[in-house]
Amino acid sequence: MAICVLFAISDEVHQLFVPGRAGQVMDVVIDTTGAIAGISGYLGLEKLLRG
Repeated sequence: MAICVLFAISDEVHQLFVPGRAGQVMDVVIDTTGAIAGISGYLGLEKLLRG
């Protein structure tokens, strides 16, 4: 989870230096929400399959 959040932050910081792009805090929130959903889905599926 921490790696996903740090990567999202670093990606937005990188975009500050790309012409025509802008780093957005909301993009970090969206990426973090996606990471939470993915990790939760994986853990839920793993628990379901292991019984």
